[in-house]
This record gives sequence, structure tokens and C-alpha cells, in this order.
Amino acid sequence: MQNENIQVDNQEVQKDKINTKIEYIALFIVVVSLYLPFLFLIFKWDTPNYSKQDLAQFPTEIDSNYTKELDAWWQDHFPGRSILITANSLLGDKVFHTSTNSSVISGKNAWYYFEPTVRNFQNANDLSHADLDRIANSLRLQKEHVEGMGKEFKVFVIPNKNTIYPKYMPDRYSKIGEQSDIERLYQHFPEAVNMIDVLETAKRANTDDIYHKEDSHWNRLGAYAGYEAVMENFGLQDKVLSYGEYEISDGWEGDLTNMLFPSIESNDKQIIFPGYKQKFAYTKPLRTAEDIEIETKNLDGQEGSLLIFRDSFSNLLIEFLSNSFDTVHYSRAIPYRYELVDKVEADYVAIELVERNINYLHQMTPKIPVNLEGALGFEYEDGGEVELNYEQDSVNKMHYFTYIEGSGVSAVSDASDASDDDKSKNELALDSITRVYVKNASGYFEAFPMAKDEEIQDGHWNYGFSYNLDDEFMPEELYVYSNKSETWTRLTPVINN
Repeated sequence: MQNENIQVDNQEVQKDKINTKIEYIALFIVVVSLYLPFLFLIFKWDTPNYSKQDLAQFPTEIDSNYTKELDAWWQDHFPGRSILITANSLLGDKVFHTSTNSSVISGKNAWYYFEPTVRNFQNANDLSHADLDRIANSLRLQKEHVEGMGKEFKVFVIPNKNTIYPKYMPDRYSKIGEQSDIERLYQHFPEAVNMIDVLETAKRANTDDIYHKEDSHWNRLGAYAGYEAVMENFGLQDKVLSYGEYEISDGWEGDLTNMLFPSIESNDKQIIFPGYKQKFAYTKPLRTAEDIEIETKNLDGQEGSLLIFRDSFSNLLIEFLSNSFDTVHYSRAIPYRYELVDKVEADYVAIELVERNINYLHQMTPKIPVNLEGALGFEYEDGGEVELNYEQDSVNKMHYFTYIEGSGVSAVSDASDASDDDKSKNELALDSITRVYVKNASGYFEAFPMAKDEEIQDGHWNYGFSYNLDDEFMPEELYVYSNKSETWTRLTPVINN
């Protein structure tokens, strides 16, 4: 018994010694970390930074924000920053199997994911049924406008990496809902090309991955599948170009690992098509594939013109699409610039957008002139007044209206003998309005069912409507459709300038 007690005591002593050593090591790391930046500063040691994140700029004006801006600049630029961040990230990633960067998720088998895709992955459904109806109606209006010009229109929403490769996500991210927003969008706007099916098919058809392990985007195999989908959905499958067998090369800089380990140059795999030859030229010097406007001209006698409103997933599409059309104009501008349809004489118009940014479609109004109509084609009920905030963009001739929060309107407000219960029952929820017709001195027209949003990336939005119109006539009447009551209601606008 005594020997057992001695043995237990010895084990406790050993544990204490180990804990003490760990504490000393931790203290040493903290002390070194505190003084390391000054050593880099004194000896002018250079530290590489391969991260593609935007860094704070040095303040140019001394004002009330100067100290805050200076602090932000120092946090992004202090000597040795990238090495310290990398060391901390390596410790978290290799020892604790977690990410120390809030934008990056360390997955299984050295896969990394972009944190803003988590809500989509969990089927959190941040977009309501009404939100998706508004997006669908916005896309419908864009489609009608383009097709009214005699052009073809398609929408391609590219799945997030963890939609196509969910098995490498950490187990702690469990599902909340039954369907993701991209799947729900397909139901609300079935004209959108189902890119999940396209890429799942491509994944099964290839022994190699179609998305990068260390980057948030698809690789050339995925991009080629996307290129085929664009061509086939425009009925141009006979124009699809094949480049034969592919090879795998090193040296791709993954945006996720560059963020996580900024002092180590990322070395992800990339697909190479040895048989590929570029057969187009850029109409103006290319800075990067992230340029806001890029236009290419084919040198091999191809026909047709494509306008594509796109994001960074089209960076790799450029080399494929531009080999297949006479002219391709790639635009990253938001809102979408539909005046480009005439400017580039486009035969085909496409929207390419990644799944995680579907909500952008709910927060921007394309510059499309209204389509005046002589009469309404539906029946409606009479409602009351609705208060609106109004903002005008006179340069672009855009008119933005936002429903004032809390100004609910009643579909029976004119009935003085209606009971309070009846009024409450018929209350029109402003966030349930999914379509809006406007009557002014010129006639009737359908507006886009979304308000102006200055911060498109914050995940929050107001409710309202907007339109592009040359004159400044204010709405005289509104006709709104609620997906909650499934009825049209006529409202009288009360506008606050």
C-alpha cells in the first residue's frame, strides 16, 4: 500500500514538473513574441507576406479617426507580423487541429475552407422564403429585359467548396436545416442552371479533385466543367473545345493557406492542359484576373459575343470562354451594368455568382429602364398608407425607396367599422412584399423589390423597392404582392425625402 502511495506521489511530481516546463515554455514564447517585432525593426529584417488580404493604409489626414487608423495600420504592418501569425497558425493547425484565423477553417486531410460558407453548409437558411421570392423576381425582371432585347440569358450559381466536398469539414459543423439556400433558390427560380448537379457529375467523372484543397475556388477541372455548362445551356455544345489529357502541377497559391500562414508561400496543386493554346487577346492591358472590367477578342475566327456578370470564380473561366467566343466582356461591377449589353453587342448574357454571395442578389438593383404598361393585369384589394424613405441617384437615374420600419399597413384600413381583430389579421407585413408595381404620371411599371444597400457584404438589408427612370415623378400609388397573404394590395405612399 505504501509503495502504491509513493508511486502515485511520484506520478504527481512528474506531472507538476511537466506542467511547470509547459508554463516556462509558454512564458518564453510570450516574452519572445513581445520583443520580436522590435528585433525585426532594429535589424531591418524583411518578412515575406503572401496573404492576399487587404491591409490597412497609413492614415493621410490627422482627424478624429487618426489614432484608430494608425492602430489598424500598425496591427497590419508591425515587423515580423507574418512570421508570428504563421507560427501561431502552425501551432493551432498541426497541434490542436484548429484555425487561428477567423476567416479560415482547418478541415480534415489538410483541406481548408472559407469561414463565410459555414452558414450555407449548415443549411442555416439566412434567406427567408420572401427573400428568395424577391431574388427570383429580380432575376425574372433581368431575364425579361435581356430576352426583350433579343438576347439569351442564363444564371449560374457556383456551389461553395464544402457543398461539393462536405466530408472534409470538421464534425462540429452540424446541419441546422434540411435544404441550403442554393437548393431553395433553384426551387424559387428554376431557370437557374443547377450547378450542384453539374459539378457532382464532374467530381464523379474525374479521379482528381475539382476544387483546390488550400483555396476557396475550383481548379481548372472544375472551371472546365463550368465552361461546358455555360456552353451547353446556351445551346452551344457543338462549340465546346477539348484540350485532351491534363496534368497536375505544383505552385498554385491557395488564398486560404496564404491567409493562415502568410510567411509561407502556398504550394497547392493545379490542373494543366498541355494541349491548351490561348487564341484570344485582351482589348486593354490586364492588371490581374480580378480587374473590374475585362474584355477579350478572339484571334481564331470564333463567332458570338458573351457578356458575363461575374465574381472570382470566373478567373479560370476566362481562358476557356474567350477561346470559344469572338468577344467576351467580363464585369465585376455591382450593381450589374445592363447598358453593356448594347455596348458590347452581346448575343448571350450570363450571371455567374458563388453560392455564399446569393444574398448579393437581394441587395442590389440592376440599372434597367422600367417597362411602362398601360394597365394592371391582376385584381387587388384596397389598403392604407405606407411610409417610405426616398433617395435618388441623379447621375444613374436610380430611385430608391425603403419601407420605414414599424409602419405596417392594413388591408382593411378604409373600413371604419372593421374590428381590431380583423385589422390585425389583415396587417400587411412589409418584409413579406415580394413584388411591387408603381403608378405614376407616365403609367404602370414593375419595380425591383429591394431597397438600396450601401454595405452589400454585411449580411443585413432593408426592405423596399427601386427602379431606373429618367423623370422624377414620384409614385402616386403602389400595388404590392405579399407572399404571406398571396394577394395584391393597393397602397398610398407617404414619402419622406
